[in-house]
Amino acid sequence: MRGVGPASHQDRFRLARRIAARRRFHRMLARQQINLESASWREVEEIVLRAVHACSHCREVPACSAWLAGAEPPLRYLRFCPNAEAIETLRIMAS
Repeated sequence: MRGVGPASHQDRFRLARRIAARRRFHRMLARQQINLESASWREVEEIVLRAVHACSHCREVPACSAWLAGAEPPLRYLRFCPNAEAIETLRIMAS
């Protein structure tokens, strides 16, 4: 029966990648001064879940890390982030 035994190495790796992506995504929102607590969760839930999924498969982690560290101008993420459209949508909804 699948799922009953201990998690495989691959399953643990996937989970770790998702957790890291979620943290990166939330740090990105914070840098853009977007607070999901102030928005209705039901309004943004699908956008956020899709964005976190995309973040977990992102190939731009080095650029993202540099941007999160403050080494890049605030809007530079628009050039590399696959979630730029989602983040801009969240920013509009938050204002």
